Amino acid sequence: MHNDLIGEFESYGTAQDTWIALKAKFGGTMVTRLRAPTLKFDTFRMQRGDSMQGASEENVSNASSQVPIAYSILDWIVDTGATNHVARDRVGFVEYRQVPAGNRWMRMGNESRVEVLGIGTYKLQLRHGRTLLLHDVLYALGMRQNLLSVNVLLELGFNFGFHGHSVDIFLGSTCFGHAFISDDRLFHLDIDYSAYNSSFALLTQNDYDEMNWHARLGHIGQDRMTRLAREGLLGPLAKVNLPTCEHCLVGKSTRKPFGKGIRATVPLELIHSDVCGPMNVRARHGASYFITFIDDFTRYGHVYLVSHKSEALDCFRQFMNLVENQMERTIKTLRTDCGHKYLSEQFRELCENKGIRRQLAIPGTPQQNGVAERWN
Repeated sequence: MHNDLIGEFESYGTAQDTWIALKAKFGGTMVTRLRAPTLKFDTFRMQRGDSMQGASEENVSNASSQVPIAYSILDWIVDTGATNHVARDRVGFVEYRQVPAGNRWMRMGNESRVEVLGIGTYKLQLRHGRTLLLHDVLYALGMRQNLLSVNVLLELGFNFGFHGHSVDIFLGSTCFGHAFISDDRLFHLDIDYSAYNSSFALLTQNDYDEMNWHARLGHIGQDRMTRLAREGLLGPLAKVNLPTCEHCLVGKSTRKPFGKGIRATVPLELIHSDVCGPMNVRARHGASYFITFIDDFTRYGHVYLVSHKSEALDCFRQFMNLVENQMERTIKTLRTDCGHKYLSEQFRELCENKGIRRQLAIPGTPQQNGVAERWN
């Protein structure tokens, strides 16, 4: 305990001694100022011999054992205090009519209010083939569980037999269904989940968050999701407040322009090359590809027809011997993509022996070899 108001009382050995000291010091003090020590000590057992440390450890263990429970959207709780049947999802409605917004509300046990969005007939498929049609079922997204009103069924002639850990539901002498107590100390109706769509039966409360629906619906916008939620088509999701979706940002992002490259200043300073094909119609001698070599300075190009991509090395030798002899210059740089025809060991050795520098475009980025690509 780290509260300035009661820090001086931590040295007392038992909870009873602490309470006696608190009463002596704070007798007649305002109730609002006593709220802090009350919250600290109201869970301690008032028996002589109980230590403060033991009481604190007991309190913490009880709190940690209360694990939140995820309920299926088809779970129904047998409730003796509910005045109406209440459903939190539209899965089982066979007849439904919408209630105008703000016209009808339900008051909960904690004095909070939940808006009723619709009324209809709900079909419950129980075990052993029994079907229970519930009329005038209220549809409210703010509910954590579906509630089966015992009072409504009693008015219709049903009877309930409560036992130690189960409830039997009778209509006359016919047993309609059963409910069994669970870890949450509530009676859960025994429902035949196989009669429902399995994609709905396995959903829990955690499956209804905004991002799950956003992904399932193809990353639609918040306005469209809000309209669907108002119509009750997104399960118990009542309010949509989408966080930033990284996938949407990536999918809608555009690549920055590459801009203009630096042009060569003399002939043969930079040569662009690419292979195009195969073509649907072959040439007379059977060629289905062509390879281009374009000078960056003059934009003058040479085209060679080939039958296979592996002939790129022979074509480059022919082109190199021709232009270097005619122009009395040597090729300085060769720019290509990362195709296998340009990455062979023989091609690499030829460029190294001739002192030709290689420029390889990044895979998936043909813009870096745009001069040759535009020729194709």
